[in-house]
Amino acid sequence: NIEKATSETKKSQKNKEFTNEEIEGQVKKAIKDDMGKDEYYSVVFRDGYLFVRVDFSEVDPTPLTFEDLAIARTSSITDTILDLTDIYNLWDKITVSFGANEEEIGDITNTKDDVEKNEFGGRYFPQENFALE
Repeated sequence: NIEKATSETKKSQKNKEFTNEEIEGQVKKAIKDDMGKDEYYSVVFRDGYLFVRVDFSEVDPTPLTFEDLAIARTSSITDTILDLTDIYNLWDKITVSFGANEEEIGDITNTKDDVEKNEFGGRYFPQENFALE
């Protein structure tokens, strides 16, 4: 029965288990295009917590400030992560952390409870949640 086989395939893909390294790899690959020139980044996933570190040491943010650039990057990075449907149910919290030349710029953290949907069903974090801490 073709219908049953297709249904079983979808079910197994939906419940696929990923290692932490596989999740980190998916996120790294997905957010690569969200990074600017000379921006370095790393991704760590543990126990439902997704941590993205962005290093602005080689970046001149002019005419923006580092804070403005961090907020803009967080928006694009988290939008991309929210589109990763295979891992959406595996994380509970995302923190995007920024630094430059050994100085901390700050962190922006959102939880699954912060996710909203637009009129087309697309997921996003509200802009008011993007405050550097």
